Parts: sequence; C-alpha cells; structure tokens
Amino acid sequence: MKWSLLFPAMRALSISSADAFILVYDVTDATTFEEVRMIRDQIHETKGTSAVPIVVVGNKIDLLTENSDLREVEYATTESVVTVDWENGFAEVSAARNENITQVFKELLSQAKITYNLSPALRRRRQSLPQQVGNNGPGTPTHHNHPSSHHHQHHQSAHSSASSSSAYGGAAAAHAPTAAQLQHLQRIQERSLGSKRNSCAIS
Repeated sequence: MKWSLLFPAMRALSISSADAFILVYDVTDATTFEEVRMIRDQIHETKGTSAVPIVVVGNKIDLLTENSDLREVEYATTESVVTVDWENGFAEVSAARNENITQVFKELLSQAKITYNLSPALRRRRQSLPQQVGNNGPGTPTHHNHPSSHHHQHHQSAHSSASSSSAYGGAAAAHAPTAAQLQHLQRIQERSLGSKRNSCAIS
C-alpha cells in the first residue's frame, strides 16, 4: 500500500495548508498516474474550487532511454488530458539526471499566474554594476564621447558650482554675527587662552 494512503489525515492537512501542488507519477507505472488523478480530485474537494495551481509531472524518463517498452503512461495522451481537460501544467522529467526540472517550476509559476522576474534587490545590484562600453551584443549600452556633450556637462558643472557658491554666500550673509556677538566671542577666546597657559598638553 502506498505511504500516502496510510496517512489520509496528514495528506488532508497538507492539502488544506498548501497553495500550489506538484503531483508526480512514474511513467513506467500506470497505477501511479491513477493515484495522481485521485489526489487531484481530493485537492479540489478540500479547497472547494478547481482553480488551484497544479503541475502533473511524469518522472523516470531516463529509464526509457534503455528500454522504451517500459513506458506505461503515454506522453501524448497524458499531456492532452492534463493540459486540455484538467487545465493544469505538465512536464516529463528525470530526477536522477536532473532533466527538465526547471520546467516544472516554470509551469507551477505559470499556473499560479506569478511572473518570475528579478527580485528588487538583484535588480538594484545589476543596475549598480558599471556598464560596458562597446559592441557586446544586443541590449549593451554604448557610450559615445561627443565634444558637445562634454561642453554641455562642463557648462552644467560650472552652473552648479556657481549656484552653490551663491547659495553659500547668501547663507553666510544671512547668519553674519552682530557686534555684540563678536565681543562675546572675543571674551570667551581670551578666557580660553588664559586657561591654556596653566594647562599641560599631552600628545
């Protein structure tokens, strides 16, 4: 008896708490596909809807390279049933040889209607990398050094420097100390110099 049939309560709990499913069968054992069919029905019953992301995966295709007669679950028929009738994702893989494994997760993301773009952190990291100069394939930005461009940048830099100096000068003028404040600062400085004569500097 299959392990999953020994613990139906555990399987029901797993189904109720999951959001997406990968159902795997053995392409050399037709009974495993029937079990996948049964589990899929249970998923719909537990979730109360058929709109559940599911990918059906036929495993052990590596065994067919040596003997194609071992296949008990036909590819074309199964793909039609899964993708057309069930409207689920489908793939055949070899876990032993790591064949077509990525396709399984792409199908699952497609079923869940999730776009698999770069994460924001990775996107920022790629944008922070220095851009290559030259013809390095499509999508590679190429920088051209035009005299007019340098002149424009120099003009902008000069304008920015002038604006900064003007702003600094205006701020300094706005905060110029009064005569009384200057006298007060002078008295503080004289007291400070007097105290330093009796102090010892340690370097």
